[in-house]
Amino acid sequence: MRAVVAGVLEWLRVWLGDERFSDSRLIVATHGAMATTPHETPDLAGAAVWGLIRSAQSEHPDRITLTDLEPDPTTPDLTDTLRTVAATRLPQVAVRQGRLLTPHLTRTTPHPNPTPDFGNGTVLITGATGTLGTTLARHLVTHHHIRHLLLLSRSGDTTPKAKELRRELEEHGAHITLTACDITDPTQLADTLATIPHDHPLTAVIHTAGITEDGITTHMTQDQLDRVLRPKIDGAWNLHHQTRHHNLKTFALYSSLAGLLGTPGQANYAAGNAFLDALATHRHTHHQPAVSLAWGLWEETSGISGQLTDTDLRRLNRMGLHPLTTPQALHLLDQALTTNEPVQALTALDTTHLTPHNTHLPTLLHTLTPTPRHQPTTTPTHNTPTQTHPHTTQLADQLADQTPQERERTLTDLVRTTVAHILGHDDPRAIETDRAFQELGFDSLNAVELRNRLNTLSGLRLANTVVFDYPSVTTLAHHLDQQLTHHTPTTHT
Repeated sequence: MRAVVAGVLEWLRVWLGDERFSDSRLIVATHGAMATTPHETPDLAGAAVWGLIRSAQSEHPDRITLTDLEPDPTTPDLTDTLRTVAATRLPQVAVRQGRLLTPHLTRTTPHPNPTPDFGNGTVLITGATGTLGTTLARHLVTHHHIRHLLLLSRSGDTTPKAKELRRELEEHGAHITLTACDITDPTQLADTLATIPHDHPLTAVIHTAGITEDGITTHMTQDQLDRVLRPKIDGAWNLHHQTRHHNLKTFALYSSLAGLLGTPGQANYAAGNAFLDALATHRHTHHQPAVSLAWGLWEETSGISGQLTDTDLRRLNRMGLHPLTTPQALHLLDQALTTNEPVQALTALDTTHLTPHNTHLPTLLHTLTPTPRHQPTTTPTHNTPTQTHPHTTQLADQLADQTPQERERTLTDLVRTTVAHILGHDDPRAIETDRAFQELGFDSLNAVELRNRLNTLSGLRLANTVVFDYPSVTTLAHHLDQQLTHHTPTTHT
């Protein structure tokens, strides 16, 4: 799986970095990576690729199409199928028996009194000394009265925080085994599992371990990819494989919305979490206990969320995603563990942000808009029309009748207002037009977002490096003026 994802990342970086393809659209095709029915078992490597590409789609809107073909790789008429998919301009499609299916999230019905089944034996938690792991351990002991916990982390009980956690849980009557174990090493994990006493057998596994190492797709290294994938992928696979003969009541994986929504700047993390979602589905179809919990942001800072900046949080808020309080998250946890669905997204979602005109919404949120967007589920004709975004037409009409000096002012105001919105300034006048974007607080993700917004507003296909090539409001506005003078906004097929 890691080799497949690494190969796709390298190929994607080359393609996105080659300006010869700037007006082209890439189709990434997998076979059986998505389970479109409860009886399909997803290809785990292909599912991880979907997570990776979803993040790349967020960073490069309207450049990449994800297509999951029939599980049988000998599907006939492949060329015609891909032409049909391209004509729809849908970003994510599964092809099944001639029909085009699009993924979406649906609401679940909450259980009034959720009571997860952890069995009467030992509950194993990975990443146990991290914020999410310690919160979970306390919840299991104080709320669910679990009495035997096997807590795994790389450091074990060598830190003051770990020793304090042990004392706290033991004061509540729990028997705690806190062990240093690298779950990516199958031998270490096997040795640790062998220490579980027969009179308190393993009955539940909850995998919370994970790290982030963010970076935009075009600059992500293979080492960054590997460091993030190992604790997610190798750890989950080892747990799945080595506990298969245990009579488990619960097998839960802490995943993330990143794998479903394709968070920009987190292609490696999204790939790892998409793998967890697929692994839970794989177990589910084989009648093994499994649930992948695709968490949104928690209000309580963890090793993962603690790296988010105010700009990152504003980016999530624009999608309607808000942090969960710890009590909210633990209530959702209990709900999810009593619902018979292998993949569940757990987040606080403000649907007022989910308007049909929000062009930056991830694909999976479209059906939650107050007025759902039409998504075809049958084969369309090849001449499906495309439309220019309304803001593009408005800008073109506005500039058409202006003098050169007026065009310069209009475009400068446009760029400055967009920059202010990205950085969270209420007054665009706070943005100095001759100051470098980097000095204003821009990072690579801000640069990607600015380019994407300007592409939407102008109808242009600006280069990936445009914000670095024209590093201030003034120079970028001048570049826009030059491009628009010789360009009629179109959409590209």
